[in-house]
Amino acid sequence: MCIDHNYFMAVLFKSLGYDTFVVGSTVSVLPMPMNHPLCIINLDDGLWLVDLGMGSVFNQPIPLHQLPFSFPVAGYTCEYRKVNENGIDVYGRFHVKGDPMKGDFDVPEERRYHFNLRPMEYEEFNDPMKIIFTDSDVSFFLNMLYAFRYVFSNSDGFQAVVFMGTTLILFSGTEIQKTLFDSYEEMADTFEKYFPKLSMIEYKEATKYFKTSQNRKNIVSNTPTETVRL
Repeated sequence: MCIDHNYFMAVLFKSLGYDTFVVGSTVSVLPMPMNHPLCIINLDDGLWLVDLGMGSVFNQPIPLHQLPFSFPVAGYTCEYRKVNENGIDVYGRFHVKGDPMKGDFDVPEERRYHFNLRPMEYEEFNDPMKIIFTDSDVSFFLNMLYAFRYVFSNSDGFQAVVFMGTTLILFSGTEIQKTLFDSYEEMADTFEKYFPKLSMIEYKEATKYFKTSQNRKNIVSNTPTETVRL
């Protein structure tokens, strides 16, 4: 999760002698502010953003001193920008036209999260993290399987893998493939293939809970296996 990955990254960089701090961002899919920590590194040429816990594509540090900065994601575009809102510099991550998880948008773009550069302590994230980890009425993490990792160009040329509910999504900068499974049981062998270090006992326990949760959601469209080359 973001609270672990990004704070650990900040501690690691600090231990190596880098000027590093953590800020809070607000991710749009969760209805509470400051729900996602980010790691900021201050180098000689400016500030760099590192986000290891987004659960979405993020394959390089982002130069906050050279915005806007964009890169391709499954045939779409992800762009970081700085805007002035009421006299305050606000940084944002924008997905243009669509993203691997949602597919095509009905609007030109969506701002996935936004943040400023106020350093925050670990304890300041207590309230949003408590909601994320305990409130199934609010947190989709408690209602469906969500797992993301980079595979660094497998034999099919894909760079990242996402499991959302019972949907497998493989993608690179220009290609995407979605496969819908009928159940978590049917998906288990494929999940183990891409996440071999995770316990399949825990997988079974977690997915058993997801199946019985009245709030279970699957926000990925039921798209059959299809590779789109753009």
